[in-house]
Amino acid sequence: MDKYSFKNCSNLTELTIPISVDTVVDDDHDNEAFYGVNKLTKINFLKGTGKGAAYDGDNRDNTPMYSSRNTLIEVTFQDGIASIGASTLFEACKVRAAALPASCTAVEKCAFEGCSALQSVTMPGVKTIGGWAFKNCNNLTYIQFSSALEKIDTPENFNKQTFYDSDGTTKKSVTVDDLRGYTYQGTVPSKMIREYTITFDGNGGT
Repeated sequence: MDKYSFKNCSNLTELTIPISVDTVVDDDHDNEAFYGVNKLTKINFLKGTGKGAAYDGDNRDNTPMYSSRNTLIEVTFQDGIASIGASTLFEACKVRAAALPASCTAVEKCAFEGCSALQSVTMPGVKTIGGWAFKNCNNLTYIQFSSALEKIDTPENFNKQTFYDSDGTTKKSVTVDDLRGYTYQGTVPSKMIREYTITFDGNGGT
């Protein structure tokens, strides 16, 4: 993408873009492809190559949505996306829900860090969750973890949530064994109760 592709397109409110597009085109971190695009309310991420572009360290403010982090409300992810790149939605403080497709197997570090209005996340296919991926998601009260979950890098991950078993008193840790395959929900972030899914076999058993 050209360094100044959408610079100062200040009336742009909706963007459809492959999640694999890397808007960082040089090494000086002075990218302005979306500089001044500060009124986006919706982003539709297409699969592109499937692998989400990573925005580490000094590149956090080069994401397509960063200038609109205070206006962005809705985000969609196309089926076929394999990963959410580092810092993709860093500080998108008004996004309330993220429904990842079953094709998505990885959420990279800091992907949703600072999404303080985020309430619901569904991750049916996610196997790995990077460190700080959900740091400071203060209002996150519904999380669906994949039954295929293999790894959680724990530094500051889900640091605003405390997980409990279905009895509401047994505290669970932020580990793969405690979270894999379960849905947690609660009215306040400090007490998220595990839901059990019951299935029946042909003989009436569970």
